[in-house]
Amino acid sequence: MATSVWLNTYFGDDVSQDDKLSKLKFIYSIDGIVKNLREVVQNNCVDLIIVDSYADLFTGSMNNSNEVRSFLNLYDGIVKEFGVTVVFLHHTKKASAGAAPNKNNILGSQGFEAKMRSVMMLTKDKEDASLRHLCVVKNNYMPEANKSESYVLRFSEQLSFTNTGERVQLNDLADDDWLDEARKLREEGKSLKETAEILKGKGIKTSKSSVDRKLKE
Repeated sequence: MATSVWLNTYFGDDVSQDDKLSKLKFIYSIDGIVKNLREVVQNNCVDLIIVDSYADLFTGSMNNSNEVRSFLNLYDGIVKEFGVTVVFLHHTKKASAGAAPNKNNILGSQGFEAKMRSVMMLTKDKEDASLRHLCVVKNNYMPEANKSESYVLRFSEQLSFTNTGERVQLNDLADDDWLDEARKLREEGKSLKETAEILKGKGIKTSKSSVDRKLKE
């Protein structure tokens, strides 16, 4: 029922595009999910598997790296055997709310991030509720320059995204709540470098130069 609502919202008053819908397959039961997925991929031409969400399927301890990697290896086997791409939807730590997008903000063990070829985060714009920032915080084959800025997307009432073509520095996406703490640390005699390191330890992605610039604004 929920999927039906989402699809109807997406198409709105437009006629549903059956040629596209016919290419989508949904699996709702998680019992024997890996075996089920393998059979679907084996019997159909599948390019992409989207797992929504990782937390709903993983039954072990999210903080146990060995358990996390063992679980992900089941899906990695499907990827290597059939050449399909698997995307896991996952969440970030509550403590990282307001911090700049960073792969270290992922909920659970670092083993999850380490296993992924690419990690992208989607965050709301601080001022415009219709905008989202797609941030590539890890990609094994992408130049670092492409990962320093977000891709600004407009999110419509039909649950779709359009690329505005704008880019925003990841550090500028962080809430400025940390500035009060930065000022306090500086007043206590901490250097800019020490202040940046302390903030990083709390999940705030920043640098010596960023702290200096923000405090002078």
